[in-house]
Amino acid sequence: MRAHGTASHLEPARHPRVVPRDGEIRYRVEGVRTLTLGDAYHAAMTVRWPMLLACIFAIYVAANVLFAVLYRLGGDCIASADPDSFADALWI
Repeated sequence: MRAHGTASHLEPARHPRVVPRDGEIRYRVEGVRTLTLGDAYHAAMTVRWPMLLACIFAIYVAANVLFAVLYRLGGDCIASADPDSFADALWI
Protein backbone atom coordinates (compact mmCIF):
# COMPACT_ATOMS: atom_id res chain seq x y z
CA MET A 1 0.00 0.00 0.00
CA ARG A 2 1.35 3.40 -0.90
CA ALA A 3 1.35 6.25 1.48
CA HIS A 4 -0.59 9.37 0.67
CA GLY A 5 1.64 11.88 -1.10
CA THR A 6 3.88 9.45 -2.96
CA ALA A 7 4.57 9.65 -6.69
CA SER A 8 1.73 7.26 -7.62
CA HIS A 9 -0.20 10.07 -9.27
CA LEU A 10 2.71 10.52 -11.68
CA GLU A 11 2.45 7.01 -13.11
CA PRO A 12 1.16 6.89 -16.70
CA ALA A 13 -2.48 5.98 -17.11
CA ARG A 14 -3.18 2.49 -18.36
CA HIS A 15 -4.98 2.52 -21.69
CA PRO A 16 -6.37 -0.48 -23.54
CA ARG A 17 -4.33 -1.80 -26.41
CA VAL A 18 -5.06 -0.20 -29.78
CA VAL A 19 -5.27 -3.64 -31.39
CA PRO A 20 -6.33 -6.16 -28.77
CA ARG A 21 -5.13 -9.72 -28.81
CA ASP A 22 -8.34 -10.98 -30.40
CA GLY A 23 -7.62 -8.82 -33.50
CA GLU A 24 -10.77 -6.69 -33.31
CA ILE A 25 -9.96 -3.00 -33.63
CA ARG A 26 -11.80 -0.84 -31.13
CA TYR A 27 -11.92 2.91 -30.96
CA ARG A 28 -13.60 5.58 -28.91
CA VAL A 29 -14.88 8.88 -30.27
CA GLU A 30 -14.89 11.78 -27.86
CA GLY A 31 -16.25 15.28 -28.23
CA VAL A 32 -18.61 14.59 -31.15
CA ARG A 33 -22.31 15.23 -30.87
CA THR A 34 -24.48 12.30 -31.85
CA LEU A 35 -26.94 14.10 -34.13
CA THR A 36 -26.08 17.28 -35.99
CA LEU A 37 -27.64 18.77 -39.08
CA GLY A 38 -24.41 20.56 -39.97
CA ASP A 39 -22.77 17.64 -41.72
CA ALA A 40 -25.41 15.76 -43.71
CA TYR A 41 -22.83 13.86 -45.76
CA HIS A 42 -21.17 12.43 -42.64
CA ALA A 43 -24.56 11.54 -41.20
CA ALA A 44 -25.55 9.77 -44.44
CA MET A 45 -22.29 7.82 -44.47
CA THR A 46 -22.52 6.68 -40.84
CA VAL A 47 -26.20 5.76 -40.57
CA ARG A 48 -27.40 2.20 -41.29
CA TRP A 49 -28.90 1.46 -44.73
CA PRO A 50 -32.53 1.02 -43.63
CA MET A 51 -32.47 4.37 -41.83
CA LEU A 52 -30.84 6.09 -44.81
CA LEU A 53 -33.43 4.71 -47.22
CA ALA A 54 -36.25 5.65 -44.84
CA CYS A 55 -34.92 9.23 -44.61
CA ILE A 56 -34.61 9.53 -48.39
CA PHE A 57 -38.15 8.21 -48.83
CA ALA A 58 -39.50 10.59 -46.15
CA ILE A 59 -37.83 13.59 -47.80
CA TYR A 60 -39.25 12.55 -51.19
CA VAL A 61 -42.78 12.18 -49.82
CA ALA A 62 -42.56 15.46 -47.86
CA ALA A 63 -41.41 17.35 -50.97
CA ASN A 64 -44.28 15.92 -53.04
CA VAL A 65 -46.85 16.76 -50.36
CA LEU A 66 -45.45 20.30 -50.11
CA PHE A 67 -45.79 20.82 -53.86
CA ALA A 68 -49.30 19.33 -53.83
CA VAL A 69 -50.30 21.81 -51.13
CA LEU A 70 -48.82 24.67 -53.16
CA TYR A 71 -50.69 23.49 -56.28
CA ARG A 72 -53.94 23.32 -54.28
CA LEU A 73 -53.37 26.88 -53.03
CA GLY A 74 -52.86 27.99 -56.63
CA GLY A 75 -56.38 27.05 -57.62
CA ASP A 76 -57.05 25.52 -61.05
CA CYS A 77 -53.46 25.49 -62.27
CA ILE A 78 -53.03 21.82 -63.29
CA ALA A 79 -54.44 20.76 -66.64
CA SER A 80 -56.94 17.87 -66.54
CA ALA A 81 -57.01 17.81 -62.72
CA ASP A 82 -59.97 18.37 -60.43
CA PRO A 83 -59.23 21.63 -58.55
CA ASP A 84 -60.87 20.24 -55.40
CA SER A 85 -58.89 16.99 -55.34
CA PHE A 86 -55.73 16.79 -53.24
CA ALA A 87 -54.97 13.38 -54.79
CA ASP A 88 -54.93 14.93 -58.27
CA ALA A 89 -52.53 17.63 -57.05
CA LEU A 90 -50.35 14.98 -55.46
CA TRP A 91 -50.22 12.37 -58.24
CA ILE A 92 -50.67 14.29 -61.53
